[in-house]
Amino acid sequence: MTPRTVCECKCSSFKKEMDKMTRTTKKLEKEKRELKSKSAATDATLIELANEKMAMQEQQDKLTKKCAQLESLCRTLQGQLAEARNSGGTSSGAGAGAGAAPADKLSASAPQE
Repeated sequence: MTPRTVCECKCSSFKKEMDKMTRTTKKLEKEKRELKSKSAATDATLIELANEKMAMQEQQDKLTKKCAQLESLCRTLQGQLAEARNSGGTSSGAGAGAGAAPADKLSASAPQE
């Protein structure tokens, strides 16, 4: 082999290696862009879901407070109904007839369990 052919051989193998590295670099850059795009989409979805979770948590808190208020109101009304029934039954004479009427109205309007 002559010195010239050795140099040409080295140059051609170097050129092949450079072409191979260029293709690999382009492929990796494309993959990097795709991954960045996916990452940005995932981040946006994550933020949206976090905001949705906070809104749902606030709504749940409001509904829990309303439920507690309704339960308290129900207990109060049941206590008043029981008190009205008891006071209607303990009255004597003409007052018993008058006292029984409001209790009957309360029991008639109260929902059956």
